[in-house]
Amino acid sequence: MGPGIELTEAQAKGVVSGNQLRLNEMDLYLYGGQGKGQAVVTWGSGWSLEGDFELKRIELEAGMKALKIEIVSDGTLDAKGRYALQSNSLDALFDNPRIEANFNVQKGSLSGFDFVRALQSPSRDGTQGGKTKFDELTGSLSVNGSRYSYNNVRLTAGLLNASASGDLLPNKDVNGRAYVELKSSSNIVKGNFRITGNLKAIVLRP
Repeated sequence: MGPGIELTEAQAKGVVSGNQLRLNEMDLYLYGGQGKGQAVVTWGSGWSLEGDFELKRIELEAGMKALKIEIVSDGTLDAKGRYALQSNSLDALFDNPRIEANFNVQKGSLSGFDFVRALQSPSRDGTQGGKTKFDELTGSLSVNGSRYSYNNVRLTAGLLNASASGDLLPNKDVNGRAYVELKSSSNIVKGNFRITGNLKAIVLRP
């Protein structure tokens, strides 16, 4: 049931009343970092789980593998948000999550995107594969079932800056847009790209 998240340690305090469990304090230790939050579980005619969370210093690559997100990326993740899950049965409670979160990743890399190569060697067929290292990656994420929507994403890496938004669809197709800027002492190279393809072959098209 649910994602295969491994916890190093967990502590929680709460109250059970009737058909509701209210966890007022949760402290979780996982993937090199820490999570805090609150949760309310209700059961009866159906099941529901809702609450908020805050993550600090999570190893991004290990966390994404646990959630089966097939973009090989790394860095140190901080995130804060809310979640809500509903189902008629307990075993299906995590099948259609709704999550709203803001995130910040420090000192990492994003695989499947090579923004520098896309700028310096643009191709009508697009640029596929590669990796972009970054100092900071920020943005917001909305999850509705198996659809992931990324908004106000900003990436900084020395003289490279990028902003983007896009969707990861249930069939693993990718659809979005990115604006990229690469500065030098004498010039600024700019480009607008469509983000297409799928998780196994993301393409940046000018």
